[in-house]
Amino acid sequence: MIELAGSRLHSSFVLSSSSFILTLLYLCFLVDCVNSVLIKYTGEYNWYSQMIRGLAEVLFISFLFRAKCYQPVLILVFFLFSNLMGMLLLYGTSEKIELDEFYQNFVIVNKMLYFFVVYFVISVYFRENFKIEKLFYFFEFCFLVYVASIFIGFIFQIDIFRSYAVGARFGFKGVIVTTNEAVGLLLIGFFYFYMKYLTYYRKYDIAVIYSIFFCSIIVGSKASVFFSILSLVLLIGPQLKSKRFFLTFFVFIAGFVVISLEYLVDKFEVTMNYFYYFYNRGDAIVSILLTGRDWRLATLIEELFIVGDYPIYNYIFGGFNFVRLGTEMDVFDILTAFGFMGVVYYYLYISYFFRLSKCTRYSLIFLIIFLTASSLGGHLIYNAVIPAYLVILCLRFRSYAGIRSQL
Repeated sequence: MIELAGSRLHSSFVLSSSSFILTLLYLCFLVDCVNSVLIKYTGEYNWYSQMIRGLAEVLFISFLFRAKCYQPVLILVFFLFSNLMGMLLLYGTSEKIELDEFYQNFVIVNKMLYFFVVYFVISVYFRENFKIEKLFYFFEFCFLVYVASIFIGFIFQIDIFRSYAVGARFGFKGVIVTTNEAVGLLLIGFFYFYMKYLTYYRKYDIAVIYSIFFCSIIVGSKASVFFSILSLVLLIGPQLKSKRFFLTFFVFIAGFVVISLEYLVDKFEVTMNYFYYFYNRGDAIVSILLTGRDWRLATLIEELFIVGDYPIYNYIFGGFNFVRLGTEMDVFDILTAFGFMGVVYYYLYISYFFRLSKCTRYSLIFLIIFLTASSLGGHLIYNAVIPAYLVILCLRFRSYAGIRSQL
């Protein structure tokens, strides 16, 4: 009887904990939306958003301790400690990092590690199917808000929903905080709803997929357009053998062309003039496509491997000054943060993704596109917004793999 009562008490705690964790995820989503609007009004990033997410992270870690899941804590401690020691070494031996830059570097490194915290807390407290369904509902609610805000911003020309400053370039990102995040989130949403369609074959999911594709165009960034088209070709292409699907796809493409000619051509003129300006100035095509990130990369390489006089510890364990040497290209920013130990970070990141998603063919395609986008565009891996959605996408991949194995 005592063991039975203890088991019920434990089950009740896990259930209440999962509900609380889900509430925190909704709260973070709400804070991000509000922060996106306030940034446009004030022109400054509002630090209360970091405070709320930091509190959520602390609570997530406390839940992991309660469940005796120490692995993510060890990962956090190892990478944070190695990075901190590298920064202290630079602060003590040279002027390559200032004291007030410690906090900014810590925030960025913590964003890189946030995926592991979210991964483990969801893995531990959301094992039952009915709890996973609640995560799916959270995911779909958030994405419908994102998609709706992008369309509303575009249709009504709402300035606070723009991707760029008024008159600079065409683009509307809705309530998503940054354009880089919009690229990652729409890519995740595209694959999520496609996997859901392959699982249940509902027309509603196809409509959402096409809506996300339109949103990727409306966001206005090069990466969002390129990777959405690439995803569409890779995923939809094999389905064109079905005459019914081919007809639907043809109608979609025809509608897209009509809308583009009617509404988007003049909007893109401002964007094209923006790129023509840099081209006429003599900038290389690579610089135009990467929006100058290649210059940051060149600065990083020169500083670290040509003129730099850094301790060997920093090359192995990281701790370089990210504020000054950041490139907005994730693979090189991870090198800045963790040195060549960043290879271990990448291995853990990818292996946990495969472990949770059961590595279907579609999850492999997604991961290749996602890592490519993060390497070229940045802010996808070291990001505090994306990890929860990425983990839920893994669960959708796993759900699809489980259902297919039963057929």
